[in-house]
Amino acid sequence: MSPSGNLDWVWYGAGAVLALLGLALAYWSLLHDRARGRRRCPKCWYDMSSPGPDPLTCPECGRIAKSEKKLFKTQRRWGWAIVALFFFIGAISLSLTPQVKREGWLSIVPRRGLILSLFFTDDYNVTVWTYINSQRRSDQKLWDMVLGRCIRGDRNARPVSEAWKRKYGTLINLFKSSRTKQFDPDLEAEWLTLPPQVHFEVRSPWPADVPVAIEPQIGEWWQHDPSVTLIVKPRWPEVGELEITETEDLLFLPSFALGEHQLTFDIQRKRIRTLFLSATSSPPFYRWEVDDLGLETLTRTIKIDGTIDDYLTANEQSELTASIRNSFQGVIKYTNPSIVVGGEYFPDKVFYRLKFDATPTFNPAYAGIAIGLRVELLLNDKLISTSYLGWPGGPMGKSTAYHARHLKLYGIPVVQEPGNLNGHDISQGVWKLRVTGDPMMALTIPGVTSYWSGSFETPAHFEQMK
Repeated sequence: MSPSGNLDWVWYGAGAVLALLGLALAYWSLLHDRARGRRRCPKCWYDMSSPGPDPLTCPECGRIAKSEKKLFKTQRRWGWAIVALFFFIGAISLSLTPQVKREGWLSIVPRRGLILSLFFTDDYNVTVWTYINSQRRSDQKLWDMVLGRCIRGDRNARPVSEAWKRKYGTLINLFKSSRTKQFDPDLEAEWLTLPPQVHFEVRSPWPADVPVAIEPQIGEWWQHDPSVTLIVKPRWPEVGELEITETEDLLFLPSFALGEHQLTFDIQRKRIRTLFLSATSSPPFYRWEVDDLGLETLTRTIKIDGTIDDYLTANEQSELTASIRNSFQGVIKYTNPSIVVGGEYFPDKVFYRLKFDATPTFNPAYAGIAIGLRVELLLNDKLISTSYLGWPGGPMGKSTAYHARHLKLYGIPVVQEPGNLNGHDISQGVWKLRVTGDPMMALTIPGVTSYWSGSFETPAHFEQMK
């Protein structure tokens, strides 16, 4: 037992003493002074046992009783009764103090009260989560009740509206992060009905001389690490259908003429989720299920105005070029025995990613410069694959999270045959990276005034990820 637990009896004892004092005071103030057959004035309590000329009139204060029965009332001292009430409140507070010290003040709130409180608050969620997470083993019903409220929302915050995200988004994402927690199966089925939120981020206005880059953003509420895939069909014949997984792809549109344009996209949504873990399933350990979430149409308006020079100034300083060159360290080959793409299992595939470390560009001299890059992987000067990267240059300092949030990497296909990249043997020929400043990628980075517009080539070394 903890030292504080050894002192619990002090709190309980003090609470009991205060409760007994309150009980005695309540009895004295409300029940002690009964009439016991005596006739008394209901106002000044003068003894009227010897009736005068008018048996209902008090000879002391002149109060006239409404009836004979009113002369036999019990005298109640309401002021002292209120004092007794505060005694009881103090007694309850003292007796609950050990529990509050151990489990927090929310432990004394009834479950229904806790759920009801979510209806009125937007900034309460982390406090609630801290408490219910401490009860994960002892109060399964509380977990299910709070999650149910989050999933269903309320009349002022319908799933998955902006009001719902403000009120319940933080809490349901904390539930989502609790991957080992088991919930009621019916509740999990209801949880799955929350559709992923699809949003297309595009800068507006956009220059007329640069192809338009649109960044898909997918917000998912489901618990068990799903993968949301979008089949995006822009309504332009010159733009092909694009499959987007999470935020690993950009949607490239052609450049537009000056003026406002309405961009419309038909989006087929799929959710790929881990159904359960099992050593007997096939493929081993994992089983996946694909949910068709239906068709959604998104419309965005973009204004086309000016040229790239009206938005960002080209910058080709040699020091920045050297820093970007030093950021690239080749290509990493990953081998993963449980790669899943589109709900399909790939036990013998690998995937590739550019290996780079942007730290050399986190220099105060590069503040305000967008590093938007087109990275072409070449084999004997033949184009094999194209990737796009972008991040803001400048000092890290307090903006470490900012840099991490805005570091974008799009490109090299995920699933490849072992030892091959787009059908080419990685052990043969001369592989290199051609890195070029890309104004389209630079425009996707906020808070900048110029962009790197240089170009260089560097050897592409393949490295096995351990």
